[in-house]
Amino acid sequence: TAKVTGTLPTGNGGTGSTATTFVNMTSNVTGTLPAANGGTGLTSYAPGKILQCIQTVYKGGISTTSTSYVTSGVEVIITPSAATSKILVMASGGTYDNASDSRIYGAIYYKVTSGGTYAIASVFTSSPESHQEMVWCPSERGGPHSIAILHAPNTTSELYYCPFFKTNSGTGFYNNESAMATTVTAMEVGA
Repeated sequence: TAKVTGTLPTGNGGTGSTATTFVNMTSNVTGTLPAANGGTGLTSYAPGKILQCIQTVYKGGISTTSTSYVTSGVEVIITPSAATSKILVMASGGTYDNASDSRIYGAIYYKVTSGGTYAIASVFTSSPESHQEMVWCPSERGGPHSIAILHAPNTTSELYYCPFFKTNSGTGFYNNESAMATTVTAMEVGA
């Protein structure tokens, strides 16, 4: 960790700085940088740093016959410390399965505060479906699954993230093996 205190030169229309402190330049900057090119200076910067990590773990069977997205019931709750933060959400584990030669679709949904309404957090659009994950289960075969998205909710309110899933026919399982755990993890990433 290096520390430099002094005055920066004027340049590019800047006026210099009389109080500059740089700490650990590879990951964090604190202090005041000069206002140049119409800027207002910088007092704190920690790009890409994981600020918090929260995980929910669930064991149990989860299934549906719905051809529209329904909740898996496994949700994680996180409250960002800054509106500029991004939220990395990962859902994994369990055993995707379908008793018929069918497809299962999955997506990460979110809502703001407990009283909010769930909406899809990010959409991968490809004709004819919009989804983040798809598993084809021929002859009652299944396997572990995962979804990951980087979401920019632009809020410091409490956020709820939950995998939703659907099937195109038959009974689709988000987790067909109650002994296996399904996890949903949310990480706040400093912008």
